[in-house]
Amino acid sequence: MPAIADDPIRAIQLLPGVASGGISARPHLRGHDLDSTGVYLNGNLLLEPYHAQNLQSLFSAIDSRAIQGMEVYTGSLPPAYGNHMGGVVLLSSIEPEADTLREIGISAFNTSVLGAGTLAEGRVEWVASARRGNLDLILDDEFGKPSYSDVFGHLKASMPGGSTVSLNVFMARNDFLVIVEDDPTELEDSLSDSNTSQLLLNWEYAWNDRLSGTTTASANVFEHRRVESVVDPEELVASVVDDRESEIYRLAQLWTWTPKKTLSLQF
Repeated sequence: MPAIADDPIRAIQLLPGVASGGISARPHLRGHDLDSTGVYLNGNLLLEPYHAQNLQSLFSAIDSRAIQGMEVYTGSLPPAYGNHMGGVVLLSSIEPEADTLREIGISAFNTSVLGAGTLAEGRVEWVASARRGNLDLILDDEFGKPSYSDVFGHLKASMPGGSTVSLNVFMARNDFLVIVEDDPTELEDSLSDSNTSQLLLNWEYAWNDRLSGTTTASANVFEHRRVESVVDPEELVASVVDDRESEIYRLAQLWTWTPKKTLSLQF
């Protein structure tokens, strides 16, 4: 669907139970606040999948061309995603065909490159996407300088015995300078700098026809710094500094037991 900056997250705003203010790409699911909605990419919870977080999160840091499909839960959630009261958005990357795919895109929002293909007679799949924001080349410097970029990589290999191993990398960078007033006697500006780095390693295997499992290990790091200042001696002289850092390391297993065709148990 056509959307601002080809943003896949904005496409879900037309679904029942989803609301949006129109400017922000963050969806409200079932009336809950923004933090109650989880966004997953290939099974990995993205800590901050948006650009310009302090400017209402104008668009997501996910290249729509690298996405094959989305599942959106706005009602009852599977137990594996029970930590999100509002809902979840599950994105899956494309599954490349035998032929190698290469694309270059240029728009007012970003310049991007995308590649996908297979190796080793189809036993290895790979997807790579990189984007660089173009708004800093379009906007006048007197209003500020929005700089942002994101990278996504996916590698999946089929192993002997029917198991598969996949590696996912997601990184996003934001460096937004917004100038509200550039007069030296009434200077007012805001600088927001954030970096997200996430790594996911996934192993899927089947012990027999009835019992299969998935082991997941992930590392997630998010750093954010916001500096705002007002220098107007006649009215106000003030500054705000906000520093945040989060690190999440996760190891999990999901087992599926199917004793018969009509019964399946996950734990």
